[in-house]
Amino acid sequence: MPEFAQEILIFLNKSLEFIEKACTLRPENCKFTSELAYQRCLVEDYNDGFLTYQKAATFDETNMEPLYGMIYCRIMQGKIEEAQQQIELVNEISEGQTRTAQHYFS
Repeated sequence: MPEFAQEILIFLNKSLEFIEKACTLRPENCKFTSELAYQRCLVEDYNDGFLTYQKAATFDETNMEPLYGMIYCRIMQGKIEEAQQQIELVNEISEGQTRTAQHYFS
């Protein structure tokens, strides 16, 4: 692994520590939990990322970010059919809003 890649991984791990601490301090904060999920995806832990996005979605049902993150995780895991089903669900939920899942992923 190139030296710069190792440095990036060190920074990502430190960042993960900080957001995990934030989630400990504010355990039902959707934005913090979504950020934790995103950072898990950055280190290619898509399974934990998905589970964390799923948890975040329970904290704020109006925030679409966790749902988009769950779709992203499924795509990265190669679970395309599940991602398609979730995109359809998000589109039904967001009907009447200006952005849909297709806009997010285009």
